[in-house]
Amino acid sequence: MYKILSKRKGSAEDAENQPTPRSENPGLPLFSVKSTDPEDRMLNIFRRMFSSNASVQSGLQSPSFNRMCSLVPPNYKPLFPVVSPEMLKPETYEPTHHLFVLSLSDNAIRNEIRDMYHILKNMDMRPLMLTTEDISLFLDWFAVFHSVISEVFYMEEAVLYSWIEGADDMTKEERKWETKPNPITGHLSEGRRKKRHGEILGLGTKILRSRSYFEGRPVMQELPELAKNIQNFVSEIYRYMELKRTELPAFISKRFCAKQARILEKKLWETVRNLEHPAYVVSAMTSSMSRREVRRIKNRYFSATTRRLINRWQTTYEQNHKEILGVFNDRLLDSQKEREHQVQENEFARAHAQPLEPVDQNRIQNMVMCDSDSRAPSCASTFHDNSMSASHSVHMVSAV
Repeated sequence: MYKILSKRKGSAEDAENQPTPRSENPGLPLFSVKSTDPEDRMLNIFRRMFSSNASVQSGLQSPSFNRMCSLVPPNYKPLFPVVSPEMLKPETYEPTHHLFVLSLSDNAIRNEIRDMYHILKNMDMRPLMLTTEDISLFLDWFAVFHSVISEVFYMEEAVLYSWIEGADDMTKEERKWETKPNPITGHLSEGRRKKRHGEILGLGTKILRSRSYFEGRPVMQELPELAKNIQNFVSEIYRYMELKRTELPAFISKRFCAKQARILEKKLWETVRNLEHPAYVVSAMTSSMSRREVRRIKNRYFSATTRRLINRWQTTYEQNHKEILGVFNDRLLDSQKEREHQVQENEFARAHAQPLEPVDQNRIQNMVMCDSDSRAPSCASTFHDNSMSASHSVHMVSAV
């Protein structure tokens, strides 16, 4: 692209024709020289292309680019509130502590709520890219959560409340017809707490039934109603757990001792072992424990056959239930990459687009006038047509 000139000694003319020495700083001064040489014109074109690419690349790192890549609209208000980590923090106690059984049931629910809000947060970060498949996947996860809550409530009634009220040694008929030695009073009396259980499970059932609302409708149209139902559901659960934390310790301390702690723990895992979905509850209740503690519980309260069965069910549960969290994480990353790719394509297209020429109003007006003149007959052609018709009439008369 550059012409190499040979140097000859003793010629003044050649000395005058020598090119002006360039500065030591290469680059832009070379390309700023205007020339009629085709190679120089190509260099100017390349310079404009590379400079535009550099400006685009620098623009991709700007805050405006980050705002354009955001998956959330500017005025979007999050549908799912941020939950304090303190509310979801599990409580761990030794088996000899009087709140051990109570903490196990509460931790099972806390861990599920933590996972649920992790999914909802991912959904809230890409509201415009949600599909009915995302809603269906979340409701599949929630169906398992609903089963966990139902069986935790059953376990509490069969173990914790029965032990507190002194009905753990009574038969089923005696519990039904005879007065319990130490009945719980207040907001957690038998009638009130069972009513509260029904209300919580009813709100969960309402969430599960919302699957049909999203069929054939935009997701963002029905998502606020789903968010409202979820918030009511979680609020009722927290209110119930707060009541237990406030009122139950006083009743537990009346009967609790080291011997009763062993009896209560044994009764707890025997009941869990006979649940409809024991793997769900075992995974949820032991997720905050150490591996050593989980191994101790399984070896002590589960037979070898039951242990193998529970382990297989637990593995399936964690693969199917916990894997949904990873699926939502992957979808969020894919949505971010897709959005960044779209913005990059738009930026490059805008940088390399040819500018439109300014419109010349005078030129347009002249074109319109010329077009109208070409359509109208001229005076010369009209005179020629009239003279031809007159001469034709004279010839016709002379012939007659």
